Amino acid sequence: MDRTINYNLHFSPGKWMHIGMFFTIFFPFIPSIIPGTDTQPTFFLLFNCSMIYLLVNYQYQSRYFELNYNKIGAISALFGLILMSVILAKLFIASPTLWARIISFLQFSFALFFAYNSAYFFKIESLKKVFWVFAIFSVIYFLTHGLVERILISSRTDSFEMLAASGRGAKTLSPEPSFFALHMFNLYLIFHLLASKESKKKYGDVVFWLTSFCLLASLSGYGFIIFLLILSMRYTKTMIIFGLIFMASSGLILNYFDSLADFRGIKLLTEILLKNPALILNDASFASRFGSFFAYIENIKNNFIFGDGFTLLQGGGFISIVSSLGLLAAIFLIYVIVQIFKLKDGSAALKFMLVFWFLLNLFSGPIGIPTLGVIVGLILRRNLKQNNFLKFQNLSNA
Repeated sequence: MDRTINYNLHFSPGKWMHIGMFFTIFFPFIPSIIPGTDTQPTFFLLFNCSMIYLLVNYQYQSRYFELNYNKIGAISALFGLILMSVILAKLFIASPTLWARIISFLQFSFALFFAYNSAYFFKIESLKKVFWVFAIFSVIYFLTHGLVERILISSRTDSFEMLAASGRGAKTLSPEPSFFALHMFNLYLIFHLLASKESKKKYGDVVFWLTSFCLLASLSGYGFIIFLLILSMRYTKTMIIFGLIFMASSGLILNYFDSLADFRGIKLLTEILLKNPALILNDASFASRFGSFFAYIENIKNNFIFGDGFTLLQGGGFISIVSSLGLLAAIFLIYVIVQIFKLKDGSAALKFMLVFWFLLNLFSGPIGIPTLGVIVGLILRRNLKQNNFLKFQNLSNA
């Protein structure tokens, strides 16, 4: 791939739409063009504009995407599957179709397609700057009491004071602290899927510490758990030693953490460790996610073959795709988890983090966040287009 073709399209509308799609991947909650919703369709809109542009100016297609008739057929099959599912739901299920859920799923699918077929990606140096942006805006969040988020994001009404009173921290450029923590985890995985060994050595420490700062700044249960995960994966031997010390002096350490119970994430962790692991179900955030998961499971029992055609409004997660599209979606998700275990040139730590990520997003969470589709697309690209991925990776790391 000639690098100059990809990066020197100074006046091309297609290039700027492509760059706009990257912005919506890195900052998926901005701008908040539809009030009251966490999933903004900005990536969906820009992707479709890009496709229209390439249909009109098809000679530029290879500069942005690597397409063939098989891929076009797969996209057509996706639309056919969704249409069939919606029609069957209209015929046999009384509940109305939730079109917002369809748009959310399409945005996930387009992000997957984008990562799998994009002719180029942002340089790792640019991706590193994104982590700096979130870290800096986390500081700004505390200094301004969330002023930037109040201006840019209208899906939530929780004030800085309300979040602080409940022991929650930064929701930097996101609707809430847990979304912020999960998004930082997504970006961290994208970095590790895309970066070469040389880039990981060059930028890995900075990215790790910036991600850790943001996770801890969220003061959320998700943030703290994800921080412990990435810390363990990066410094495994040190964490094993620390774990042994922790077990030897667990009472003293847990009592100290218990004194920090004003922070919601730490309070939840100490209650689980000191009292009963089942207490996690008493946490409102976790309880709502488990509740929505079992609602989807019940729906799958009744509509396993073809799904319910996007009629159930619950907490989302990969399980919602199975609930909506049935058996084929279940087969696809099983295929994805197999591809994670088969990840080429992937360390055991990366595979473990990806499995944890998959399970985390299986239970609950908005599917339409573009980073989810990008991660799946990069996994498949790394396994199924190995030679192509190496060229793609070299271009991004150049």
